[in-house]
Amino acid sequence: MLKVHKRISVLFIAITFLVTGNVCGQVKGLDLLGDSKSLTIPFSLEQGFMVVKIRLQKTFPMKFIFDTGAEHTIIFNKMYSDMLKLPYDRKIPILGADLSQEMYANIIRNIYMDLKGASSVRRDILVLEKNYLRLFETAGIYVDGIIGGEFFRGLVIEIDYKKKEIVLHHPNYWNDNNYKNYESFDIEVVNYKPYLKARTIQEGDTTQLNLLVDTGASLTFLLHANSDSTLTLPDYVIPGSLGSGLGGEVMGFMGLMDEIKLGKFEFKNVFTSFQDIDPAIIRANEYFRNGLIGNVLLSRFKVVINYTDNKLYLKANRKYNKKFEYDKSGITLYAFGPHLNNFFVKSVIIESPAYEAGIRPGDRIITICKKMHKNWSLEQISALLKKKEGQEIMMIVEREGLFIPIEFKLRDLLKKKKKADTL
Repeated sequence: MLKVHKRISVLFIAITFLVTGNVCGQVKGLDLLGDSKSLTIPFSLEQGFMVVKIRLQKTFPMKFIFDTGAEHTIIFNKMYSDMLKLPYDRKIPILGADLSQEMYANIIRNIYMDLKGASSVRRDILVLEKNYLRLFETAGIYVDGIIGGEFFRGLVIEIDYKKKEIVLHHPNYWNDNNYKNYESFDIEVVNYKPYLKARTIQEGDTTQLNLLVDTGASLTFLLHANSDSTLTLPDYVIPGSLGSGLGGEVMGFMGLMDEIKLGKFEFKNVFTSFQDIDPAIIRANEYFRNGLIGNVLLSRFKVVINYTDNKLYLKANRKYNKKFEYDKSGITLYAFGPHLNNFFVKSVIIESPAYEAGIRPGDRIITICKKMHKNWSLEQISALLKKKEGQEIMMIVEREGLFIPIEFKLRDLLKKKKKADTL
């Protein structure tokens, strides 16, 4: 397999990005509560993203990702604001993490946003000039935007993944004595984004890391491989897609870390994503991180973020000791079509089970395990390809008008000890 060495200067899950200029006005999150001391917002968990319902300008029902790893509220598709004829204050450049690819977003001031379960509020938002993310392809779900930390400023946020509820608390009425059975952590909140200290242990070497707590990332951990010279990485990793960025698909590497610790909580053989980061990004950022903690890990806890007192609280739930699952086929699939139930192969890892069985980039999936593609979702396929080693997978793929039967058995690629590349 490959040692991690390649520079990857793109923005991971790039719903966190650099914005030039003063974008949003000073609007307090307390207005969401109205006269209440707390309120509950339901969410759905879709492909590892927390999705909440919002009505824009009291007209369009929309779905947004609840994203503690982003600062601003962003709409991906300009169509909605154009249809409502909302005035743009100005257009601003936004930069991908390579600091070279220039894209644009428009500022809209003081529009109504009705979050299901909360009082109607007015907010300033960003609208992307183009839908750079295209999460419907990479995640197989339709979402219209993200809600960043600034939307909830000044509140205490409690996340219950089992009940699929976000509880917003007024800080003056929230009592930490009710959370004595939680593990508490000091955090730093920078630009409405929480950062937590963690430790990695690899081959006996321990490294202290600064990680973004990011509910907008559908993964376990991501570490910037070159961010700390004392960070020891796994000997063997596999290449693959880490998610969607403003510049397109973000490629990196994945491997198993021996151990990652969050206070008293310990995780062994942790499936971890790795991405080298361009040194220019480190110099440009006013606050640097070594990586992030995503929803796959956070969903093993009840989580409380107190933005006012710079505290985070964790309580393990029944999923805490669940084994980390990951793809054992070598395929990266994209979804397309009006119902997102058509699929094609974006990439395939050389020497993986899928590659050895004959699957190639561009192949269109016709059937999986004797079921037509229209009866699958991307989430269901992803879960199937994470099952235990030896699971037999049968497919029919279409390539240049030919229908090709494919059979292979899942295999743990991280156990291999030789080079792997991605087509």
